[in-house]
Amino acid sequence: MDKLKIYPFEYKMIVEKVLQDGGLFKAEVLDISTADVVAKFKKGAALQTALSLGVGYSTQLSAPQTLLAGFKNLVAASQACGCSFP
Repeated sequence: MDKLKIYPFEYKMIVEKVLQDGGLFKAEVLDISTADVVAKFKKGAALQTALSLGVGYSTQLSAPQTLLAGFKNLVAASQACGCSFP
């Protein structure tokens, strides 16, 4: 283009497909932001917490909910007995 005196000249590559480990993906796979990754991680953690609470198996993610439920049971039992605390 320089020899033909065509200015300005712009050249860029447009990615249409991505090949990784033998799999072929669309180019939209590359447009993932950090917020998307965090949202997917939070959704997975919430599903794992719900599953462990439903099964009754305590995990690190379900421990806060288990402790809160135990505290609520203690408050309900103390109110039924007529005990009070600040």
